[in-house]
Amino acid sequence: MKQKIYSAIVFLFLFVFAFCIGLQIGPRLSGTAFIILLLGIPVWLILIVNLHEIGHLLFGRISGYGFMAYKVGPVTLKRENDKYVIRKEKMSGFAGYCMMTPPKTEVAQWKNLLYYGGGIIINLLTGGIAILMALFIPGMHDNILLLLWLFAFLSLGLGLINLLPAVSGNNPNDGMIIFSILQKNKLATDFIRINQLSSKLLAGIRPRDITELGDMPKTSEEMEGLSVYLLLYHLFNAYDSDNQEKIDTCAQLFENNLHKIPTAIEPPVFYELCFIYSLKGNPEKATEYYNRAKNILEKDNDLNGNRVKAYYAWYIKNDPETARMYCERALSVVDKYPLPGQRPMELDFLHKLQAQLQ
Repeated sequence: MKQKIYSAIVFLFLFVFAFCIGLQIGPRLSGTAFIILLLGIPVWLILIVNLHEIGHLLFGRISGYGFMAYKVGPVTLKRENDKYVIRKEKMSGFAGYCMMTPPKTEVAQWKNLLYYGGGIIINLLTGGIAILMALFIPGMHDNILLLLWLFAFLSLGLGLINLLPAVSGNNPNDGMIIFSILQKNKLATDFIRINQLSSKLLAGIRPRDITELGDMPKTSEEMEGLSVYLLLYHLFNAYDSDNQEKIDTCAQLFENNLHKIPTAIEPPVFYELCFIYSLKGNPEKATEYYNRAKNILEKDNDLNGNRVKAYYAWYIKNDPETARMYCERALSVVDKYPLPGQRPMELDFLHKLQAQLQ
């Protein structure tokens, strides 16, 4: 009920704000101004989305988070093997995202709120500055004023829309996570647990030794919100514990709920399904998931990406030379993998495959 009231207030504010901006833009519309308005919309949107993600990056760093990836449209900047690489990646759902890893120690609630509210803060701040400039800088040409009011509308609008608790691309948006943290509901509990699990891996604890996993989702009904993220940690725990039954359960849950997988973690889920079915000697399913992640996987020179490609090359393609090459590539970057706790598990897989390839 509180969430509905909150959403209604935000929508009301958006409506009033749009009406006020319309009063400012309407009198300035002419043939030329209309063309400027149309051209300005895509330019401002690209800038505003970038500012939003920069807000997450800035406040994330202030809160102690580490950089992983930054994406706007099809362009992604990633940290891979201690290097920054730019790639074109086609992914649905997000106009942009900023992926970061939590600190090794527990994060205070206000820092989490600051990180997830960072994009909204920047959008509201820059939109407010644009309004002040439009109102108080004298002698501006009408077309410049038009662009300023347009920027203010789009920037404040994006910020306010992100305050609305919602799901985008099966992923809870900023407002949903902020609202959940303040309400201390299940989503917030899952979010905190994910941060704890990531911190454990960052601190060098192997997946099999992590005791804070909590209950694993067991049905499709339980695969909601951030449960898909948690299932990945359960899968790594099963890998590292050599628990084949649990591996099969995780794979089945992922397959039964592909439509629920957040777009941000589609590639790693497809990686692992390709890996599991490669081990099982199931070429049809292994190839299906290889192809689903192909655009990203084939460019991935990180430890886990090379591990998946090595197993696929041997078990599905029966190509020992290519499998050896990917094993060697993986071993050459093992010390640069950003999650130290996952490295021993990956090394175990690589050494097992190398033994088979001898």
